[in-house]
Formats: sequence, structure tokens, C-alpha cells
Amino acid sequence: MSTPEKSPPASMSEDRKGISEFLTDILRQLNASAWLPAVMLVCNIAVVYEMSSRHSADLGAAVSALIDSGWALVGGLLISLLVAAMITQAFAFEAIRVLQGDWPDSPVTAVIRDVFSWRQERAVRRAESREAKLTAKAFRSVKYALLEQPAIPREHIAILEESLVNPACTDVRRQHTQDRIDEAQAIDWKRDAPLKLIRRLDAVQASRADYPATPRELRPTRLGNVLRGYRKKAAASDPLAAVSQGYVLRYLNAWPAPLLEAHNEQRTKLDMYCTSVFVFAALAVASPALLATTVGPRPALVAAGVYAVLARVAYLAAVATSRAYGAVLVAMAEGRRSG
Repeated sequence: MSTPEKSPPASMSEDRKGISEFLTDILRQLNASAWLPAVMLVCNIAVVYEMSSRHSADLGAAVSALIDSGWALVGGLLISLLVAAMITQAFAFEAIRVLQGDWPDSPVTAVIRDVFSWRQERAVRRAESREAKLTAKAFRSVKYALLEQPAIPREHIAILEESLVNPACTDVRRQHTQDRIDEAQAIDWKRDAPLKLIRRLDAVQASRADYPATPRELRPTRLGNVLRGYRKKAAASDPLAAVSQGYVLRYLNAWPAPLLEAHNEQRTKLDMYCTSVFVFAALAVASPALLATTVGPRPALVAAGVYAVLARVAYLAAVATSRAYGAVLVAMAEGRRSG
């Protein structure tokens, strides 16, 4: 006769259930954007610390040693990962604000803001200069072909040359009527221009589109300029979109589900990339501190350089994602106006 198995005490089952529900609630509150930066932070610190402990720059040996360390280390890494995910999620919004140039007013930040704004102004001037040179070069390459077409008036070609080759000249509007200028600008002169020049011109114009038209609207960072540009486009359709904070939540029932899903997806990516910038920046500082005295200055410098490059790549990814995020905001504003 078999003996029935004893069931665990009710209090023990309730304790396990309570812990499980507690962990489930914590995990449910953590967004997907918080996990990847947390994994990168914890795992990279663990590897760098292992290399420092072994006094060796052998990356493969450090990873193998971590894998063979047993469940105690795994448990510690999981706890560290959970804490890191909570921290990265808490500062995701502030990471975006810092990277787009929303800094508190102080003498130090004022100097930093002026330096960063000067760099943005210089980038705008370079883009405008390249655009003007490429436009003039492309037009000169097709000017004589346009002159050979009897359907195109010589006056229109002269207007195009004055406006494209000498954009700073103000004689065009004084010497010609607005109708003539509109007719000249309607000519598709790029069609016969060399494709190589047109590709370069399109690339420069796309780069220039990241910045506002006037210097007064310029932000200290490229990310801030891209986001401000799309918010202005959204505000042109819906003035309430100018106040971006809470705009989506305030009218949550006004958006269709696919549009909300697209917004959440792009916002999650933006949070993740902006947080990753600071994660890699922290690793670029922490890795030399751990490796310099134990492994050597050269591996420490290499690690710092690799993490600095990854921080730059994460920032460029944030800028690229901000364009997709901004396009969704513009679509939301247009949809709310038409609705």
C-alpha cells in the first residue's frame, strides 16, 4: 500500500505564491527598452571585472570562466540585471531629454550649450555650402542642353541660373514677375543632370533637412533638431502637438490601434538607443578604471575606444529612430485633424 505524498504547508505555498506574484509584477512594469541596455551593462561589467581579476586581456578565457562559475554567479547576475533594468527604465525619459539638449540652466550648462550650438551652426553652414556648390555644378552640366530645347524660353533658363548658381542674389525677384519665376522653377532640370551629382545633392539636402530653417530655432544637438522639426510639422496639422509631453496620452482614444502600435514601437526603440548611449559611455569610463592597473594601459585604452564608438553608434541609431518616431507623430496629428 503506497503512502500518499505530503502536500507542502499552506503557509509555504502562500509565501511562494506571494514571491512569484511580486516578481511578476516587477517584470511586468519593466519595458522592453530597459532590458537590452541592462544586459549590456551587467554582462560587460562582469566580463571586464573577470579580465581584471585574471590579470589577462584574453576575452575568450574571461567569458569561459564566467560560464563555468556556477549558479551562484548566475543568480548574482540575474539580480544585478533586474536592478540595472529598473534603473535604466527610470532614467530613459531623462536620457532623451539630455540628448536632445534640454539641460538645466547654470553657468556650466550655458557654456556647454553655446559650444554644442556652435557645432550645430557649423554643420548647417557646411551642409548649405555643399548644397549650393552641388546645385550650381549640376545646373551648369545641363545648362547648354536646356538652351538647345526650343520649348524652354531663354528667360526661364536665366532665372534658374540666377536662383541656383547665385542664390544670394536678390535681383531675380526685382527683374522678373512671380509668374515667370514659378514657371522657371517648374522646369525639371535635374532630369538630365549627372546621376552621381543628383545623388550627392539629395544626400546633402536630406542632411540639411535635420536642421531648422532659422538659427533661432537651432537646438544644441542633432537629435533635438530632428525631434523639434517633426514636432513643428505635427503642430502645423494640430497645434496641440506643439506640447509633445502627454500629447499621445491626452487623446489616447483618438488614435487607431495600428498607429498607436507604431508609436509605441518607435518610442521603445528611441528609449532603448538613448539609454544605450549612457550605458556605453559609462562602460567607456569604468573599463579603463578596472583594466589599467591589472591588465595594462593598452587593453584599457582599447576597451575605452570600443565603448566610445558603440556610444556614438547608439546615438546615430537614436537620431535615425527619431525620424521614424517623428513621422508617426506627424501622422497622428494629421489623423486627429481629419478625424
